[in-house]
Amino acid sequence: MVVPVALLSPLAATTACSSSSNSGTGASSSVPVFVPGFDGGGGSSGGQSSGITTGSQSSGGGTSGGASTTSGTASSSSTAVAIPSSGIVITVIPDGTNDAAGLLAAIENAKAAVHVEMYLLTNQTYITALINQHKAGVDVKVVLNQTFPTGTSAAQTNASSYTSLKSGGVDVVWSPTTTGFDNYTHEKTVIIDPGATGEQAWIMTMNLDTDAPKDNREYLAQDTNSADVTEAEAIFESDYAQTDITPTGNLVVAPAPPNNCASVLLQLVESATTSIDMEAEEIDESGTSTEAKVFAALVKQAKAGVAVKLVLEDSSESTQSQAVSDLEAAGAKVVGYLYGNGLDIHAKAMVVDGARAYVGSENFTGGSLGYNREVGVYFETASEVQKVDSTILQDFAGGSTYTASSQ
Repeated sequence: MVVPVALLSPLAATTACSSSSNSGTGASSSVPVFVPGFDGGGGSSGGQSSGITTGSQSSGGGTSGGASTTSGTASSSSTAVAIPSSGIVITVIPDGTNDAAGLLAAIENAKAAVHVEMYLLTNQTYITALINQHKAGVDVKVVLNQTFPTGTSAAQTNASSYTSLKSGGVDVVWSPTTTGFDNYTHEKTVIIDPGATGEQAWIMTMNLDTDAPKDNREYLAQDTNSADVTEAEAIFESDYAQTDITPTGNLVVAPAPPNNCASVLLQLVESATTSIDMEAEEIDESGTSTEAKVFAALVKQAKAGVAVKLVLEDSSESTQSQAVSDLEAAGAKVVGYLYGNGLDIHAKAMVVDGARAYVGSENFTGGSLGYNREVGVYFETASEVQKVDSTILQDFAGGSTYTASSQ
C-alpha cells in the first residue's frame, strides 16, 4: 500500500480510508483505493505515473498505473495507489566533504530565495552562508524549533543560532506548536528558489548541526519536482505564519492525523513481498495508534517470511528495546551501532522489495508520526533507491548485535 499524495482527481469512492487509521469496509486486496485528503492540488510527478499497491504473500503485489482514475474502498488489507515523487537525487552522508557540499552549494548559489525549516541549526558554515545570502539580497527566511527534550544542553539547542541569524539580518522565527502539531518541529527541509527556474527542495534526515555531516548516517533527497517544491513551500509558509495547513501533494507529512505519514508508511510496509530494509535512529511499537499499526505491519510481514532487516542506533531506551525484541521474535534481523563509536545512525529510511523507498525526518515512533512537524519523500527512481538500499545493507553487514535487546 502506499504513498503520499496522489493528485488523484476526485473519485467515486464509496467508503474511503482515513489517513490516521487506514480502516474501512469491504475492499478486496486487488482493488486500488482512493486515499482521501490527497486529491487535487498535487499534480502528477514528472511523468512517473506508476503507483504501488499492497502486496500479499498470495497475490504478489506489484505496481499499478493509472492512479488518477482509480477508486475503491479501504481496509487494512486493501490496495492503495501511491504516486512516487520524481526528480529525486539522493546524497548519502557522510560524503567526505564534512559539510554536505552539495546542499551548501545549493544555498550559496540560490538566486531568489532560501527557506529553511529545521529542528537543529548550529553549523556555523551554514549560518554564515544564510547571512551572506541575505546580505546579497536573497529572500532568506528560517523557521527553527524552539523547545527541546528535557536534559538537552544549551549548546544543542537553537538559542545561539537564532540570535546570530537575527543579528545578521535574517528573517528567523520560532516554529509554532499549536497549528496542526503540538510537539517539536522535527522537519529538516531547505527550499531553494521556489517558483523560479532551478527550484528545489532538500528533504532530509540530517539536521544542520556541526557533527551530522561528518559523523552521521544521513540521507538527503534533492527534489526538483515542481509539485513537491510547491507543497514544501506551502508547509514552510504556513508554519512561518503560524497558521494551520493540511497539505495536498506527494510528500510524506506528519503529524497524522491530519496528515498522511502514518498511512504512507503503513501502506509501504504492507506492499512488501520479499524484503524490507530499514535504517533508523529510533523505533517503537506504542505511542499513537498509527505507530502501533505500522509496527504491527512490520511484525506481520516478518512472520509471513518477508526478509526484514533493521539498522538502529543502539539504545537502552526500554520502548525501543522491547520493539527490537518483538521484531526479532517475529523473524526480523536487527543490528545496532553504539553512539559515538564510529558511524552514528541518524537516518530514517525504508526500502521495500529493493524498488520503493522512503527517506525523511520521520522516525518510526509514535511521537514523531503523531505529534511532530515532519516531512519526507517516497520515490521509485531505481538509481536513487539503490543508493539507499545498498547503504542500508552495507551498514547492516557492519553492525553488531543490538545490545539492549540481549540484556
